[in-house]
Amino acid sequence: MIQAMRGGLGDNFIINTHKNNRMKVALSPGDGLLLEKVCYDKYNKLPQTQEPIHIKFVQGEQEVNDFRNVMLEYIASREIKS
Repeated sequence: MIQAMRGGLGDNFIINTHKNNRMKVALSPGDGLLLEKVCYDKYNKLPQTQEPIHIKFVQGEQEVNDFRNVMLEYIASREIKS
């Protein structure tokens, strides 16, 4: 059975599951927190940053602003209720 698993997922899959593997995860803001702009400039310039994070900007500015307004209304309604 282990051979079948190893064959389908690669020879090192089982071995790698028992190592201290690390993965970078970009976190999104929590409920009620609205960021005006996501910027990783300071993080990218740190000496220990091995893999800089780059954000792809969208060209649909109106679509982004419309979504922002919907989010602001939602956040405001949650704040009023609580």
